[in-house]
Amino acid sequence: MALYVQEQAVNLTGGANGLTSYSWSGPGGFTSNSQNPTVSPAVAGAYVILFQTHLHHTAATTVVVNALPAATAGNNGPVCTGSNVTLSGGANGMTSYTWSGPGGFTSTQQNPTVAPAVAGAYTLTVSNGTCTNTATTTVVVNPVPTATASNNGPICAGSPLNLTGGPNGMTSYTWTGPNSYSSTLQSPTITEAGLYPLQEHIHLWFQTAHAQVQLLPLLLYSTCRQPLRRATALYA
Repeated sequence: MALYVQEQAVNLTGGANGLTSYSWSGPGGFTSNSQNPTVSPAVAGAYVILFQTHLHHTAATTVVVNALPAATAGNNGPVCTGSNVTLSGGANGMTSYTWSGPGGFTSTQQNPTVAPAVAGAYTLTVSNGTCTNTATTTVVVNPVPTATASNNGPICAGSPLNLTGGPNGMTSYTWTGPNSYSSTLQSPTITEAGLYPLQEHIHLWFQTAHAQVQLLPLLLYSTCRQPLRRATALYA
């Protein structure tokens, strides 16, 4: 009995050498008059050879064809620069797992960790006995964002305050501030003075910047001007 993998060829061997004729028959209508024919791709089942000298003789061999293992590869990215990434391989229960990737990375674990993460394609080869298959996963490593926070203050009491968050194009923005203020806008407008931290997210990473806001009182001849009120008294 011989073991082969799906889509591989199988070589049949008939003997002894130097006989008058050889006649093979097998699954799927296979026939051959060669002593040592090739079946491509291999088909499982019993193959019978009839060989002749002055007498007829028969012999048989059984071919077993194993299915290719279903290789899968994945990772828990995207991750940020300096973080680790975990590779995941399948299917479970294989004879061996062999990973290769950027920077000379190799591992024989099913689910290895790359520390720190390096962007690029990681290839997994799984073996189930003599049968092997491969799968590939791509790791994405994003740079850490540089958060910025500013405002258009100082402003006068009652005037609108514009907070400005940056840079543009981040996954999310989260502002917090006095009196339980919060906003998920990149650049919201508010009316309360105080300290407003901005948490800026890009995938799983965030940085925080702060915008200090100052409200000026309404005073004559200050940067906030208010007209004088005049009163006129009438006497009889």
